[in-house]
Amino acid sequence: MQKITINLDTLGLKTITANDIDNGSTDNCAIKTKTLNRYTYTCDDIPWRIVKLTVTDSSGLMSMCSDTLFVKDVTPPDIVCKNINIILPPSKVKTITADSVLSKIKDNCGILIKTVTPNTFNCASTKNTNVTVTITDVNGNSSTCTAKVTITNDADGDGIYDPCDNCKNVSNPNQEDEDCDKVGNACDVCPKGDDSVDNNNDGLPDCKYPPPFASILASWKCGTKPQKVYIATVDANNVCTKTCVLYTTLTNPMPAKKSLGPCIACGNSLIDGSNSKDIKLSYSDDLDLNEIDVNDPDQFIPESEWDFTIYPNPNSGEFEVYFENPVDEGYLKVYNLLEQEVWSHQISSLTSNVKINKSEFKFSAAGIYRVVFMTKEAKKIHTLLLIY
Repeated sequence: MQKITINLDTLGLKTITANDIDNGSTDNCAIKTKTLNRYTYTCDDIPWRIVKLTVTDSSGLMSMCSDTLFVKDVTPPDIVCKNINIILPPSKVKTITADSVLSKIKDNCGILIKTVTPNTFNCASTKNTNVTVTITDVNGNSSTCTAKVTITNDADGDGIYDPCDNCKNVSNPNQEDEDCDKVGNACDVCPKGDDSVDNNNDGLPDCKYPPPFASILASWKCGTKPQKVYIATVDANNVCTKTCVLYTTLTNPMPAKKSLGPCIACGNSLIDGSNSKDIKLSYSDDLDLNEIDVNDPDQFIPESEWDFTIYPNPNSGEFEVYFENPVDEGYLKVYNLLEQEVWSHQISSLTSNVKINKSEFKFSAAGIYRVVFMTKEAKKIHTLLLIY
């Protein structure tokens, strides 16, 4: 008897004969039959089985021997790839699987691993990407194929996919956005205003098409009795100014160079008192201590009755804070850009304005400061510029 190795076919089967195993059996008369204990082997027999050979002569005498039969699967998976189109979702990330780009997959003993590389697509992905699929079966045989993945949702054909495009219906491959409102210049109907807000969900920017007063962002309101709102006006020098006007004076749509809401700009805006530093403030009373993060919109309650104006601004160290509506409690604080509190004043009676002098500051130097008014319910922040 001889040791042999058999390779399973594409169906995962292999049939042998006694002569495949017999290594030269003889008899003094004549051999009548040669038989095996098993003839057909499958994937379940990998990697080996014991096979028994029985030889019978013409007189009915028998001899038997056994040995190891090695069973192998050397057939790689049979696979075929296909090209596919995908749409980048609002999340801006799309993940595919190997099955997404396979039109055929078959193996005689079974698949163990399926991979596709690359498998993730985002705003930076090219329109057409070749991906490689690798399929490995349970016995370590592998096959590869290649497919093309095409991202199709680019409505304006500018090479920027729709979820990533700041102006998806007008070609703007460079994505210019001068006021950083996440709406590109090509679609911007409110320069230096916020085109991204559609608080009444009518599909139109609120800055150009004012919604009912109840649907206007709280931070765009500057009064409720009577109803007042902020508007941004851009002058001939492209300078934006925020003013508070009666809601009833608005037109729909707003005229050119005017928009509903405050002025916005990239980076730090002195007009609206936006803040480029993460300053944490504390409002305390006998009951509690609330830490307030000036950059956390969830904590910010921009009701107009707490807003104020700094005049003059810039100044040389003497200025006043004028409240749009008198306040009777809260804290007025000044912070430098190192996040150090340099001045603080508690308001405990009805107050319409507060005079401030740099001589009262803990640290005094020319530069930019943050003036913050806070109550237990809200806070407002504006920028102060001291020039000596």
